[in-house]
Amino acid sequence: MRSWIKFAAAVLLILTASGCTKEREAGQKAVEVVGQGQQEGGAGSPSEGGSKEGGAAVSGPIVEPGAAAITFEGDLRMKAPATTLVPPTKQAFWIRFKYPMDRESVVEAILASNAAMRGQDHTGAAGKFAFDWQSDTELRIELRLTAEDDVEGVHRIYAVQVNGAKTRQGAEIQDQAGFRAVVSKPDQLWRISSDGKKAERLTSFEVPYGMRMLDEEGRFLLLTRPTLYCECDAPSTPLFSIYDVKARSITDYPIPLYTQYVGDGAFIADKRGFMYAETAVPGIPDSKDKIRVRLNGYVQGAQFTKDGKAVVAAVGKDARQVSDLDLVVVDLATGKERRFAKALLGKLEDNMVNDGTLPVSFYDDGQHIYTRMYDMQNREEIRYRYDPSADRVGTWNAPKAASGWSGFVASADGAYRMYANAGLYKGEEKKADIPRGMAGYPVYWLGASHTFVYKGYEEPAGNSKLHLYAYDADAGQRKVIVPNMPLNSELIGAAPDGKWIYVQSTRDIKPD
Repeated sequence: MRSWIKFAAAVLLILTASGCTKEREAGQKAVEVVGQGQQEGGAGSPSEGGSKEGGAAVSGPIVEPGAAAITFEGDLRMKAPATTLVPPTKQAFWIRFKYPMDRESVVEAILASNAAMRGQDHTGAAGKFAFDWQSDTELRIELRLTAEDDVEGVHRIYAVQVNGAKTRQGAEIQDQAGFRAVVSKPDQLWRISSDGKKAERLTSFEVPYGMRMLDEEGRFLLLTRPTLYCECDAPSTPLFSIYDVKARSITDYPIPLYTQYVGDGAFIADKRGFMYAETAVPGIPDSKDKIRVRLNGYVQGAQFTKDGKAVVAAVGKDARQVSDLDLVVVDLATGKERRFAKALLGKLEDNMVNDGTLPVSFYDDGQHIYTRMYDMQNREEIRYRYDPSADRVGTWNAPKAASGWSGFVASADGAYRMYANAGLYKGEEKKADIPRGMAGYPVYWLGASHTFVYKGYEEPAGNSKLHLYAYDADAGQRKVIVPNMPLNSELIGAAPDGKWIYVQSTRDIKPD
């Protein structure tokens, strides 16, 4: 089913603060407040927060944006409004106020914002916070999370929200952007031998990142950190980083990174496996692997070919053109462009989450490149295939069972295809249905073999035991290679030599 390939990378929106209301008991735990700072105000002395409050009182509530600006010390790229995942360790935030504040009211407002936050235990959040005032306009807050905040199956949420706090002259701050911290143990990358006998942890992330493998060798990961997290399908733009597994280094980027690029025709293709728009935004890391691509028009979807030597793209005149696109193939070594004008007739698929459209996707089996547009009147795919050897674009037919969606993953030699909603095919012959209990798509073929791996539930109705399976397409048989996988684990790749399988999980993987 199409939902199988909607990765967690695309599931972001701010959490609501609704849920179980629990009253904070006065005096339950001592609140740590340190740092006397300088008593500002009076004659309107300036502060880093830009204090404007002098001798005259500010009348009415203060609702101007930025009256209280919150920054996350754990990643300075992240500022309120934000909801992100944090590990069960100490976190810190900075608040810079525009006006000198009544310190006690600020503390009360923050604690009150946690009193009704779902996920808290009955003792409330008071004992988790420590307040270090640098001045009347600058406050550093520590949220002292511990292992007890990592609750299996539950995301505890803590808030840094100052609405209701008062300035030193009594004006109440309202409608200020807040920050929510959702406690989650970080995922780690594991590699498992294809016989299931060995498992190695390859990372030691201290931050709960989403991750996607950029290359088949497992060298580079695209990391994402949500800025508006929720357990839903709502879109949002996360923060992006690249992790080098061999060097064990993280490189942060100040702009969005793509494995499926959409944007202006002037963009960067980084041979490590990602793309981004060419921009004047400061702080973009330099790289020996970056290649400038210049396409005339607006890109409605671009990806690397399987061998990484070219970029294939669907291009229109501008962002408003969502139908009848050009197919463009760019050789990254020479910069040579091959353009098939209006070869992709049809329309982009509607995005069911918002009012936009989905990018054009490409499937490269090493011999041909497949893509699709949509006949919106008949609500069906129009399927296209580019043949590099013949240098032509034509159409193709998927099995009837794949009438709704033609996505597939082919074996290295192209002999077999596993269709996401049609099952296993050898040429035009159906060999097997989708494996019973399969939990997630895509599957991954092991090197040049006819064996693919997938994760699946032992009893689909129960969803209690998750195993890692290998399916031999020639023999039509499956076997468990790693039993009792952590339920939150994700299968994200396989090495091209077929010796290793890559999995991400918050829990340890221990082959029997």
